[in-house]
Amino acid sequence: MFLRRLMMIAIGISALASCFLTLQYSFAQVNLEDQITDQINAGANAAEFSEAKDPRVFATEVIRVLLSIIGMFFLVLILMAGYWYVTAAGDEAKVDKAKDTIQAAIIGLIIVMMAYSITLFVASRISAAVQEGGTIER
Repeated sequence: MFLRRLMMIAIGISALASCFLTLQYSFAQVNLEDQITDQINAGANAAEFSEAKDPRVFATEVIRVLLSIIGMFFLVLILMAGYWYVTAAGDEAKVDKAKDTIQAAIIGLIIVMMAYSITLFVASRISAAVQEGGTIER
């Protein structure tokens, strides 16, 4: 009997406390975007950087850099395959390998260029939305 009464009191106190905590939390809620920006700026200030960039802009810049590096890789691959083609000295196996490598590298370069153009388009839309402080319209 005593344990049951003690359990009921404990449940009542916890229910009452959760109501007060929920009310306090709902009044203290701030815009999520503002919270994220504040946290990023706090981290940038602690690291002694200037004003932090928007994460969307940072992500598009990282994608741009990665696509540039991949594009340079395919250009180097084309140059290497060209060198293999020139130095094949009539060996059909080396010539075929060089031709296949050049063909694959050109296809890869075309894919990277298309991905880069899509990234530039999306980045321009994102930066316009960030500068206006709004969202991207459809």
